[in-house]
Amino acid sequence: MEECRAETSSLFLSPVPGVQEIFGFDGESASVSIHAGWLGMAKMGVDSLEAWNPDTGSWSQPHCAARFTLLRWLLLAGGGSEPDQWPPSAAKQSFGGNLLSLSCVR
Repeated sequence: MEECRAETSSLFLSPVPGVQEIFGFDGESASVSIHAGWLGMAKMGVDSLEAWNPDTGSWSQPHCAARFTLLRWLLLAGGGSEPDQWPPSAAKQSFGGNLLSLSCVR
């Protein structure tokens, strides 16, 4: 769960007033930076599938499991539906339950 918290910290903090200014972004450039952060997280979620081992049903890297779970959440939150089979069913297994059932992500 700590990996998921680490990965979401940047997404959570990026729109906070003053955070983008620390890195020299304001106005439109801050909006682009926030958007790029979300897109980057989604891409890392797709890339993380390289760390999934279907033979053992496990992730080789905890951060990859977190990134995939965040990608999955983004897809569902965007109106997607739960497919019959996600390539790695360990997205639920890795965090001891369905991430969507946590009140903090509703």
